[in-house]
Amino acid sequence: MPTDDFSGFRRRYDNALQRLSEADIHPDDHDAIRSWLRARDGDLAVSSLGQYANRLRRLAEWSDVPLVELDLDDVQELFFRVRRDDSIGRGGQPSDATVYNYQAALSTWATDRGEDWVKDFDPDKPDDQEHTVDEADMLSQDDVGDLVEAARRPRNQALVEFLADTGARLTLAGSLRVKDVDLEGERATYTPNRNAIGLKGATIQPYPIIDAKASLRVYLNHSHPRPDEPEAALFHTFDECGPVAEEDGALSPSRFKSILTTLADRAEVDKPVNPHNFRHSAVTRMWREGYDKQEIQHRVQWSLDTDMWQRYVHVTAEQMNEEIFAGAGLVDDDESLSRERKRCGNCREPVSPSARWCPNCGEAVTKEARERQQAGRQSMMSGIETVRAGQRVSLRTQGVGILDVDPSRLGHAESPPSSDPVDSSSSSSSIESRND
Repeated sequence: MPTDDFSGFRRRYDNALQRLSEADIHPDDHDAIRSWLRARDGDLAVSSLGQYANRLRRLAEWSDVPLVELDLDDVQELFFRVRRDDSIGRGGQPSDATVYNYQAALSTWATDRGEDWVKDFDPDKPDDQEHTVDEADMLSQDDVGDLVEAARRPRNQALVEFLADTGARLTLAGSLRVKDVDLEGERATYTPNRNAIGLKGATIQPYPIIDAKASLRVYLNHSHPRPDEPEAALFHTFDECGPVAEEDGALSPSRFKSILTTLADRAEVDKPVNPHNFRHSAVTRMWREGYDKQEIQHRVQWSLDTDMWQRYVHVTAEQMNEEIFAGAGLVDDDESLSRERKRCGNCREPVSPSARWCPNCGEAVTKEARERQQAGRQSMMSGIETVRAGQRVSLRTQGVGILDVDPSRLGHAESPPSSDPVDSSSSSSSIESRND
């Protein structure tokens, strides 16, 4: 089912094996690569196996010497040519990170085979390996609030708040099923789909949902196409689907991303809104809210080593200083973030810091939203009065029009039918009394 292989890693691995079988490489290389992949199956993730299969195959195609016969000089010559090959990179020579990935794949394979040359080979890991996210890219609470307001479906509101809350990877979020979330009580949780491929080592255990609980509950209770089917995808398509045993209704990865892009365009959020940037933003927000390293490690299902910690926390020096001064009680930091969540004044549902309206009852929860709500009510009442005034004018206009056509109808009324004769004097008296 799509939720079990949301990103298509099994299909990609099968395709990589097919390309390996069809590759014009030395037979010994083919056998050695296939044998190594079988040996590492179950040890490495399917997504990693597919990447290794593709990289080793390409190296075997590019090398003038079979991989199984390489020595250190051959390896250095191979990567000298790889670095200068415009066909390898995207629109030019490959980046340092791309070269490193090929070197690391060959080094891992050769180490497992016990090749002597690998002891003297050190892959050239870039000092700054393609940092694609910086402080300016971080999604703020206002950005998340704008995206939520731009969403016209409860599903899309829940999707935005879930990514912003948990920092979940695309594959993990897309593979969740209805039964994988527990929204009862105060301690809402989600558990990764244990059958899903490509979760990158996420432990199958409950993880907290803090800010997205209300929006997920509203979505499941009022909008989800199949909320009573445990195996149905949590983030479900609204297209026609067959039985859940055959089709669980999961969104495709491209549809997942296009929803976020559409919301960003509609909300005029000029920052990356891919799930990876949501993850960076969530880790940064958690740090600023005061979560310690172990708590963040748990929430994002990752043991953050020093390099990754620095890569995922994006705080400017000015923000860092203000957090320190505020923590020492020396200044009041209006920009500091708190772990404590406020409750809706109407239904008492906890709401996220980015929320302007309670997702449960629709009540305004910020000053700006309350002002908009009040302005909307005043505008509505003014509109009602305008309609009423217009109706009165219309009635008067209709009456004048009738008199213009037949002035004799002024004060005219039909006499009730009677069997008794009525003289003209009594009739005139009756009309006058009605016009008093």
